[in-house]
Formats: sequence, structure tokens, C-alpha cells
Amino acid sequence: MRWFLRGLGLLTGLAVLALTWQVGLDAPVGDREAADGALVLHDRDRGSGRDAVPAVGVDVGALRTANKEIVAWLSWDGIDLDEPVAQGQDNVFYLTHNAFGEPSESGAVFSDHRARADFSDFNTVLYGHNMLSGAVFGRLADFLDPAYYAAHPTGWLDTPAGRQRLELVAAATTDARSFYYDYSFPSPADKRSHLTRLRESAALWSGDAVTESDRLVVLSTCANGGTSLRTVVVARLTPDPDDPPPVK
Repeated sequence: MRWFLRGLGLLTGLAVLALTWQVGLDAPVGDREAADGALVLHDRDRGSGRDAVPAVGVDVGALRTANKEIVAWLSWDGIDLDEPVAQGQDNVFYLTHNAFGEPSESGAVFSDHRARADFSDFNTVLYGHNMLSGAVFGRLADFLDPAYYAAHPTGWLDTPAGRQRLELVAAATTDARSFYYDYSFPSPADKRSHLTRLRESAALWSGDAVTESDRLVVLSTCANGGTSLRTVVVARLTPDPDDPPPVK
């Protein structure tokens, strides 16, 4: 996917990507309008089984010339997860539009509309797609396996401000209306309580070093076991010490 977005072929790449990105979608829980049914669709146009190499220095600013609501680029080491992230005015628009704002039944990866676009909130939720090919968020359920969890501890989030590291904290199956989707934490005590609940409920946990001063990113997709179930992967967002200055 990334070669579409590089060099002189950027605009052509965006057009092709928008036309060919056929994926399954996750129903978000932020606004609850679409939380009734979770779909798992066949991915007809993308390959599966490859080890993705995270994009380095993705120019999110250039992507924003195509759609100003693109806020980041998400990737994860060793798996087929390498996607733009949009954020709309609600949690409905990107169910039926791709990341470039064009109508698409497959939707896009997007951030909860109530979150700050710069990922400075304590808990930011990203909704994605559960694809049978394993692309996009189709691998999230694999994180429930201890060996897979241990083998894939880091991801990356490129934003207009630069690159940040995602450090794996937890994986779980939860309800679409669970506390994993909370976004308001008025006090440090509320954040500490949230971390305690994460530790107690997670199927796998590696977040003992996380504190209320950290920032969390939750990747959420529909689970196969029922329409109200979600697979969630929680990560801590930290600065990348090797991050170069943002692309101008």
C-alpha cells in the first residue's frame, strides 16, 4: 500500500487505493448508532499472510491534502497492519466512507470523534475492520494467543507532529459498551482505577509499568463470537527516540 503514497505518484495512488480498498468493518461504540451488528467480510482485493514492514516517515501532512480529517498513519511490526487513520465529526461517517472521504461500504480505520486529534488524551480508541484475510484489524484476535502476543510487542503511529511508538499493554475480548471505550477521566485517581480494571479484565497483560501519566491507544474490532463482542488491543503511546523531525 505504501508505494501508492510515495514519490510523484501520490495522487494517483490515493485514487487507486480509494477504489480498491475492500474490507470488512467494525461497528463503533462511541455514538452507539451502529453497535447492533458486527460484520466479518471477505477481503477480495488485498493479499494476506505477508509480514508488513511499518512505513517510515509517512507524510501525514501530504495525506491531509486529500482529506483534512486524516490524523495519523497506523502500523504494527510484523503483521499486515499499515493504514491511514481518519477522524470524523461523529462515529458514523467513516463506516460508509474510506479514509479519503469517498463513499465506500467498507469504511475506514478511524478515531473516536470525541478524542483529541493529536492523541494527547489518556485513552484514545481506534475502530477498524475485521477481515477474514487478516488485513487491517483482522489480526487483532491473534493477540489473544500468548505466543503471538509476545512476538508482536510494538507498533507505530505517525502524526503531523512526528512518529510515536505503540507498546503492547493488553489484549482482551469485551462488550461493545465496556469501560475500554471510556474517554473521560477527570482525575488521576480515575486513570489509576481504569488501569486496575484493565489489568483485572485483560486476557493478556504486560502493562505493569503503565501509569496515569501515560497515554493509551485502544484498537477495536468486532469479534467473531457475537454482535456485541469486541476484540481490543491496548497499547501505550511513547515518543520514538529515533524519530526525525516531521516532514515539512
